[in-house]
Amino acid sequence: MNIGEALLELKSMRSELARLQEARENSFRWVEEKPKEKFAESSEEIVGLIEKIRKFKLNIEETNHFSYIDTPEGKMSLAEAIHYVGDLRSELSCLEKLREKYKKEREYGWGSEKLPKFEYQIEQKELLAKIRELEKKKVRMDAFLSSWNWKVKLKE
Repeated sequence: MNIGEALLELKSMRSELARLQEARENSFRWVEEKPKEKFAESSEEIVGLIEKIRKFKLNIEETNHFSYIDTPEGKMSLAEAIHYVGDLRSELSCLEKLREKYKKEREYGWGSEKLPKFEYQIEQKELLAKIRELEKKKVRMDAFLSSWNWKVKLKE
């Protein structure tokens, strides 16, 4: 099984867990007819699935830490590549907040009495170029990482 298949299996197990938890919750109390599902049995099944999910996630994490790939940014472990993409997303989010500062000033107009005339450390055009550059890098790394998930075998 490769990491991509493992991630699909993990998603399936999480969905099953949510269904089991909801079924237990729905049968917890009743008005007229006692439910067939027993709380203890449902709880036991849920605990077993949680344990299975935890072990499966640890297996995926171990594979990510000890599998090295050549990325557009250089050689790194899958785990590092995942964090790298997360860092790109975080920086993009911060830059988007800065971009919003330009938008607010436009909403009120340059000569508006409501807002003072702001000065900016970089031009909006330069900020947008940085955002585009990071977005391209993120998309490329995301696609690259996704393709590797279907190539790297899960450690047993």
